[in-house]
Formats: sequence, structure tokens, C-alpha cells
Amino acid sequence: MVIKNLENKIRLVGIICTAFLVGCVIISLSSIWTARTMVSDAQKKVYVLDGNVPILVNRTTMDETLDVEAKSHVEMFHHYFFTLPPDDKYIRYTMEKAMYLVDETGLAQYNTLKEKVSTPTFWVRVRCSPSIATAWLSTRRRWSSPTTDGSASSDGAIS
Repeated sequence: MVIKNLENKIRLVGIICTAFLVGCVIISLSSIWTARTMVSDAQKKVYVLDGNVPILVNRTTMDETLDVEAKSHVEMFHHYFFTLPPDDKYIRYTMEKAMYLVDETGLAQYNTLKEKVSTPTFWVRVRCSPSIATAWLSTRRRWSSPTTDGSASSDGAIS
């Protein structure tokens, strides 16, 4: 009789331990599922601070905001690229920011132009081109000889 009660007690302990283990697994899985749903719901909502006041806004997908983001991207590029005060450090700073907003072709064109501008022959040509045209016109006027009717001749000969 003692052995029969001992077998029943061992079986009862096994059933209780199995039920406890199954209960722990069920509670763990349900808490993980609840936490994941709470996190996904929280990620859909964003709080934006207006001064010290938090405002609840809903999160949107990339497809809904693509047009606005593209326009803002282009406006920021134009702002950084075309608003350049005469400070060299600030110009370099804004050009770096503008080049982060442009693709590889724009960056390659900027680097090519930067290399052209850094060569001394480019600046010599830019500086001398208006003065050459002015010097050429003034020499044409100076060396042209007047004709008998009072107008200047265009042969360029000195009389």
C-alpha cells in the first residue's frame, strides 16, 4: 500500500511540474506577443516637440511623403549651392553640404570645375579676355587713319 501511494505521489508531482512548465511557456509567449504589439503600435506614433509641448503625430510611409521629401531635398541643395556669402570658409562648408545632396554626376562636374578653376591658366584667360577685347578696340581706334570725308579707315595703316 505504501508503494502504491508513492507511485501516485510521483505521478502527481510529474503532472504538476508539467502543468507548471506549460503554464510558464504560455505566459512567456503571450508576454512576448503583447510586448511586440505594443512596440509596433508605439513605433507608428511619433511625438514632436513644439517648444516644451509634445504633439502626437502618426508615422507615414515613404510613398506618402516622397514628393515632399524630394522637393525639400532640391530646395536644400539650391539653398546650400546658391546662397554663398563672400566668406571662403563658409563657401567651402556650404558646398560640402550641397555635395552631400547631389548624386555622383553632379559631384564629378563640381570636382572638374574646381580643378579647372584652380589652374592658373583659367584665371589668366578670365582676367585677360575682357581686357584683350578692350585693348584690341582701343588700338583699332587709335591706329585707324581718317579719310578725306572725316570717317576712320579700317585698314589699320598709320598715315
